[in-house]
Amino acid sequence: MTVEVIFSHSGSMFAYYLGIAEVLQKYDLSDVVFSGTSGGCFPCILLNSKNDIREFFEDILNCVKTSKDSWENVIRDFLTEYLSEDDIEANKGKFTCKLTKLNDFFLPEKVKVSKWTDKQDFVDCIVASCYVPIMCGNKFYIEYRDQKIVDGFFSGASNEPVTENKHILFSPSKWRYVNPSWLLPSKDTVWLKSLYELGYNDALANIKDISSVLKPNKEKDLETQNDPVRQSE
Repeated sequence: MTVEVIFSHSGSMFAYYLGIAEVLQKYDLSDVVFSGTSGGCFPCILLNSKNDIREFFEDILNCVKTSKDSWENVIRDFLTEYLSEDDIEANKGKFTCKLTKLNDFFLPEKVKVSKWTDKQDFVDCIVASCYVPIMCGNKFYIEYRDQKIVDGFFSGASNEPVTENKHILFSPSKWRYVNPSWLLPSKDTVWLKSLYELGYNDALANIKDISSVLKPNKEKDLETQNDPVRQSE
């Protein structure tokens, strides 16, 4: 039976989600579909394309360290360079991106996108879903497919499944209290590293919660749940 894995809105918590995703790589995801909002899109597309999660995280941290550009341009430039055509192909039929469309008088409307014309359209879609006005760029919205778009959080779709299938939701407060400031975009790479390890350790601590919905590839793959808590560097 197909299972839907949902990654909610994020801000800086995209790093936390990637830590969770490192654990999810140990599961059989062949019959899983993903939906994501904002930085929650990152683990979705990486798990579908089977890219190394930690490598992606380290690479984007290096990009953040060296770039003085806005988050909008950092995400666009990084994904354009990092993702291959095969990565885009791997997400067809397996991933839905949630956006917020601003209608007349800036009224929010839920938008779900699961088909893309090419790699650039795919990258632009992810950038649009991540766009928090002013904080990610100097605009009140971003243009995507000739529509005014902002982060999917603003339409209230972040936690909603896009299918009728059984699902598991990964949200910022799923397993712990989250200070609202954690949901703001940050370029503090030390802080982002600590969030990554927090997500990884929280996923291991709640492995039974995950295993009640997803199947491990092999039981021995989950032996790491008994490892000592990992510390951020």
